[in-house]
Amino acid sequence: MTVRFCTSVHYWRTPVAEWEHVLDRLSAAGLQGIDVYVPWNCHEVAPGRYDFGSDDPLLNLPRFLRLVSERGLWVLLRPGPQVNAELNNFGLPDRIVRDEKIQALGPRGRPVFCTSPPIFFPVPSYASERYMDEVETWFAAVGDAIGPLIEKASPIRLVQVDNETGLFFREAPFDQDYHQDALVLWGEWLDERGLPRRDPPLRREPGRDGLRSAMAWVRFRQWMMLRCLERFKESLARAGLDAAPFSHNTPPSGLWQPLRPSQLEKVVDVVGADIYASAARLAGARDQVLQLRGIGQEPFAAEMSCGTVYFAPAIDSFDNRFVTAASLAYGLKGFNLYMGVGRDRWIGGLVPQGGEREGADLLHFYQRLIRLMGTIGLRDLEPVAGAAVILPDDYVTHSLAAFPLPGGSPALLSALGLPVHEALAPDEWDLGEPVQSEWIRRLHDCQASLSESSIPYFLSPGDRPLDANLLVMAPTYRYLSARIVDTLLAHVESGGLVIAGPRDPELDGDLAALPKAIVERWRAARDGGGLLVADSLESKPAREMLSRTSRKVAETLPFETAIRAPLAEILPHRCPDEGRWISWIVTRGSGPGTRMVLEPRRGWQWIRRLSIKQKTTGGEFVQDRGGFGESLTLDISGLEAHLVEWRRGDAE
Repeated sequence: MTVRFCTSVHYWRTPVAEWEHVLDRLSAAGLQGIDVYVPWNCHEVAPGRYDFGSDDPLLNLPRFLRLVSERGLWVLLRPGPQVNAELNNFGLPDRIVRDEKIQALGPRGRPVFCTSPPIFFPVPSYASERYMDEVETWFAAVGDAIGPLIEKASPIRLVQVDNETGLFFREAPFDQDYHQDALVLWGEWLDERGLPRRDPPLRREPGRDGLRSAMAWVRFRQWMMLRCLERFKESLARAGLDAAPFSHNTPPSGLWQPLRPSQLEKVVDVVGADIYASAARLAGARDQVLQLRGIGQEPFAAEMSCGTVYFAPAIDSFDNRFVTAASLAYGLKGFNLYMGVGRDRWIGGLVPQGGEREGADLLHFYQRLIRLMGTIGLRDLEPVAGAAVILPDDYVTHSLAAFPLPGGSPALLSALGLPVHEALAPDEWDLGEPVQSEWIRRLHDCQASLSESSIPYFLSPGDRPLDANLLVMAPTYRYLSARIVDTLLAHVESGGLVIAGPRDPELDGDLAALPKAIVERWRAARDGGGLLVADSLESKPAREMLSRTSRKVAETLPFETAIRAPLAEILPHRCPDEGRWISWIVTRGSGPGTRMVLEPRRGWQWIRRLSIKQKTTGGEFVQDRGGFGESLTLDISGLEAHLVEWRRGDAE
């Protein structure tokens, strides 16, 4: 992936007289590309008739793209069909969302409304054939408008398919979609899997059969959304918008994404994450980056908060700086700053409309950060990982099936920083315990244990081989996908270590008995010592495995941790040049007098290049340098992010 740093500009909201000024300022700041939403409801003047600048200069998309290209900038094109962008109907025309043949339906056959400001609107069905046909016409219009520009020298680097696809924040399990076209697909989906045809569930039912039914409905809706994205991609290709790779963005929901990266990568070339978080809610952003690493992609923030939507909790300048730096520490390789220019229904941005100074400090920060990322060679850095934590898809599906709030959204609750697992229905479904909430507690315990042991890790979907040098941790309960069980066993059989638990799995992801051969392999792995099934991660065997892995990671680093601050993570990155290392220190709180001390190994010195602290702005970029063998001491006062470069010998 060659995408690095870009920012969003809404041309239809920015006075035409300011287009060149805005682009010049953003280009001068080191940003390499411009993210361009193309809103359907702004350009459509009548069904089948579109204005791309012939009447309203503000809608002259071809001219705006030419101005971008003339400055040597590339384009992330996002033609929808829905773009959100805090537009009415998320950018869809009124006639589309009011068309009864397009509207998604609830279990009683009534339209489903998106409850996002500024105006609630009936949402389209991802199964509606009428919707697919209308979208095809819209994409063809965009292709016709910018086709001549693309044929000459296309500035387009990525084309995004739809936007945060996920049932329009109405993904409660029995909320939708009972559209007639969806019911036809439901029957086809059952047939393809050799399952008997039955009516879709309308409510949560008890027992294992109830759980099977609810999970099947959740999986079907995910398949339906992925099928829709595939159809949209085909329409974009027919419109001539396929010269660049296709991408998609997940909502800022941490672990609770309606479509996970491991599913989306099967449809698009680049999976990006939308990251909007205050510094205090860093965990959600961390988990989004670590999931992208788990599918082997260079993590890209398709939207990185630069300001915030007008009706959401405030995200201030420190939040923007800290979360961006911490995301880079976890392995982020590029970002799209949203927003690059101030506008209505948004608070913040890099460049204000009609002003020169407002926002200059944040613009200057990102200018210097981008320059620093070039200096340290971000593209070639390899984040060190000593462990992988399995994020079992079946357990996520189980949790989504247990979401009890009609009209609610696990994704939205998570984006607001609320603990989704604490709101789930307590049903045990004849499993002996509420797996839907317990697995996430175990996952958090795994993450905390690794952080406390100074073992950097990533989140794996569990459907691909893992390096034998990694310690693998996995929540396991009475049932677990046979595919993940096989991954864990293959890891042990290749010489790796696995900490599972608190239960031995007996059933597969469909709640049928695991094959006898797999059960016997599991028992052999336990007996051989490579697989530990621990009720508690505080048990002596678990602590010994963690300590062994921690020592192995520490031995590879050019420094030792003499004093480690509580709630601090050390996140090292390997450089191609063996004489250099990069390490980040991210702290999530502390008390007065807290110190962090790192001791360089013989022949190494440190250079501190970035220090983001909550109470200071403007002085983040530093050039503190220690002599060979001199300790690095950090006085920790709260939420902080530090970038340290380590050099061997007398290299300058």
